[in-house]
Amino acid sequence: MVYLYIMPDRHKALALVAALAAFAKGLCMSASAEAITAVAQLRDMSAEAYAATNAFCLTGLVATTDRKGALLYAADGSCHLWSTNVVLQTGDVVRATGYTELDFFADDPILHMTNAAVLGRAPLPEPPLLGIGDLLSGLGDYRRIRVRGFITDAFTDDIDDSYVIALFNVGGRILHTATLKAGDSLAHLRSLIDADVEITGICYPRIGGKRLFGGPILTFDSAARDIRVLSRPADDPFAAPPLRAFSRTFAESISGMKRHSVHGRVIAAWQKRNMLVGYGRNLVAKVTLADGERLPEAGTWVDAAGFPETDQFAVNLANALCRPAAGERISEEAPEEASAYRICHHPFTRRYDIDFHGHLVRLRGLVRAISRPPGEPGRITMESDGILVPVDAGTSAEALDKVEIGCTIEATGACVMESESSSPRRVVPSITGFLVVIRSPGDIRIVTYPPWWTPRRFLLALSGLVLLLAAILTWNVALRRLVERRSRQLMKSHSEKIKSDFRTDERTRIATELHDYLAQNLTAMSYQLTAARLARDDNPSAALKHLETATAMLNSSRTELRRCLWDLKSEALEEPTFELAIRRALQQVLDDTRISISFRIPRRSVNDTTAHAVLSAIRELVSNAIQHGHAKSIGVTGWRDGERLRVAVADDGVGFDPSSCRGTDDGHFGLDGIRGRLGRIGGEFSVASSPGRGTTAEISIPLGKTTALGRKKQ
Repeated sequence: MVYLYIMPDRHKALALVAALAAFAKGLCMSASAEAITAVAQLRDMSAEAYAATNAFCLTGLVATTDRKGALLYAADGSCHLWSTNVVLQTGDVVRATGYTELDFFADDPILHMTNAAVLGRAPLPEPPLLGIGDLLSGLGDYRRIRVRGFITDAFTDDIDDSYVIALFNVGGRILHTATLKAGDSLAHLRSLIDADVEITGICYPRIGGKRLFGGPILTFDSAARDIRVLSRPADDPFAAPPLRAFSRTFAESISGMKRHSVHGRVIAAWQKRNMLVGYGRNLVAKVTLADGERLPEAGTWVDAAGFPETDQFAVNLANALCRPAAGERISEEAPEEASAYRICHHPFTRRYDIDFHGHLVRLRGLVRAISRPPGEPGRITMESDGILVPVDAGTSAEALDKVEIGCTIEATGACVMESESSSPRRVVPSITGFLVVIRSPGDIRIVTYPPWWTPRRFLLALSGLVLLLAAILTWNVALRRLVERRSRQLMKSHSEKIKSDFRTDERTRIATELHDYLAQNLTAMSYQLTAARLARDDNPSAALKHLETATAMLNSSRTELRRCLWDLKSEALEEPTFELAIRRALQQVLDDTRISISFRIPRRSVNDTTAHAVLSAIRELVSNAIQHGHAKSIGVTGWRDGERLRVAVADDGVGFDPSSCRGTDDGHFGLDGIRGRLGRIGGEFSVASSPGRGTTAEISIPLGKTTALGRKKQ
C-alpha cells in the first residue's frame, strides 16, 4: 500500500485525483480488460451492457462515508460505492474494485466495493453552488453541493418516520430535502418556512425505492449546521404581499413565489384543512391550511398566509396559516336553483361550468350513500339528474344526523370544482367533478323519508333467520373444525415423512452413483492388472502400459471417492443460489485461479438430481482447466434456453485437441464420466478446444415439470 502526503491545496485536489486515476486506470486495464474504469462508462452504458459487465476498478477521492458505503469523486464524475466491510476515511484517494449489478427497481448502476487501496490523501473541494437546472441535468448527482431557495413546508416522512422532509423551492421547482429526525430538527425547519436559505448536502438522483420519478433529493446531516439563513422570514406572516389576480403570469412563475396573504370571507370549509375564501372583486381562492391550524366556520372573515399555487383557473394558497379577522357585514348571497346536469354541461362547451365555482347552489336528489369517518363531519352522495354529487357536511356534523339512505333531500351550499393535475398535453387542467359544501345544519332539508320496508330492515330480518339457522348448525361447525384440526395434524406428520423420505432418496442416489462408478473402475482395473500379469514375461513394455493404465484408474477412483464422500457432507445443494452452490462445490479444486460466475437461473427451478449433475460437471471441468490446462482465469455461465438448462465453462488455458484426447481405455474418466452422468438425465455435453486457445465446454440439460413438493420430474 502506497501513501502520498500532500500539501492542503484544494485547487490541486481534483488534478491530483485525475493523475492518480490515469495511473490506476492503467493498472485496472491490465488486470481486467472488461472492467469499468471510468464513471462516464456508467452513464453511457445500456442496461444490457451493464448487466453483462461484472467488475469495476475506479480511482477517486472519498468525499464522504456512511453506514452504506462512500461517495467517490472521480476525474470524470461521481458515484456511490456500496460496502459494509471496507473502511475508508474522508479525504482518502483510493483505487476501489468490486462487482456490479442493476438496481432491483430500476436500471440504475449499483457498485459493490469489495476492496480499496489507499493511494494518498487530498483535501475536499468546496461544494459548488448549483441551480435547479443543474440538479435536473444530473450535474450534482452523488456530490456535496450548495443550493439556494426558500423552505415552504417541513414534516415527518410518511414512509420512514425517522426522517424529516423539507420542501425547498428552488427556482420555482420543489426540491425534496431530507435529514434524520434528531432533537428539535422538525421545529427548527418549520421556523425557517418562507426564509431564504442555503442548504449544503449530498444530492442523489432519485428518492429511492419504487419512487422512480420523484426527482433528485438533497440529504443533509444537521439543520443547524448545514443550513445557512440568507434572510429570515417576516415576524408577521400575515404582512406578506396580498394575493391578487396575476395577469400574464405562468404557472411556473406562481409556484416560485414566496408567501402571500389574503383577507376575505370564508365561503365554505371542509375536510379539516380546506376552505374557499372570497376576496377582492369576485375572486375566490382555495386555501389549504398547514398542520395544526384550526379550520374556521363558513361566513367568518379571516386572514390567511400561504404559498401560491394554481390549477390554472385561480391562484390558491397551500400550507397556509389562518387567523380571525374583522370584516364588513355583507348581504347573504341568494342560492341559485341549479341542477347537476346544468353544472356539468356548459351551454357552449358542454363541459363543467367553472362559473359555478364558489357560488351558492341548491340541488335536490336521492341519498345513495352516507360516509362518516371517525373524527370527521361526514359526507353523503346524492343522485341528482342521474349524476352522483358529493355533499360535504363541512363543519356541521349534526346536519347528517337525520339523513338516511333513500331520503330525498334538498342541499344548499357552496359549489366547489375539482380539477386534475396539470399536464403538458392539456392547455388547461380538466375539471373532474364538483361537490357541494354546506355551511350550517339548516342547509340540508329532508323532503321525503324512505318507505318503512327498507333494504336495511329486510337485512335485519334476514339476519335473524340466519342466526337461528346458525344456532341449529353450530354442532356441525364444531365437528367440522375438529375434523379439520385432526386432518392438519395428519397432513403435517405425512409432510414430515415425505421430507425425510426425500432426503433418504437423495443420499441413496449419491451412494448408487458412487457404487456404479467404482464398480466400473474396479472391474476395468482388474482387467488391466490381469493383462499386465499375462504379458509380464512375453511383452514387458505392454505389461508396463497396462500397469500405468491401472494406476490412472486407481487415482481416478480415489479422486471420485473423495469427491462423493465430500458431497455427502457438503451443503452445496442447500445453498439458496447457484453461485453460492458452485463456489462451495469448487472449494476442493480452487487455488489462486480467478473465477467468475454468472448464473441467471433460480436455484429453486432445478431439482437436486439435475443440480448435483451440474455441480459435479462444473467441478470436473474447472479441475481439468486448472490441473491440465494451467488456466489463470475461468468463467462459468448458466442460462435458460427455452425448456433447457445451458451451462458454459470457458478457460484461458493451454487447450488440447479433443479428437486425440485420452479416454477410459487410458484410465481417464473425466470427460467420459461427465457424458455418462449427463446422459442418465437426458443431458448433452460438448467441448471446443485447440492447443494454445483455451477450452470451452457446454452442457445442455432438459428441465422437467415441478411437482407439488418442489421436486422435478425428468
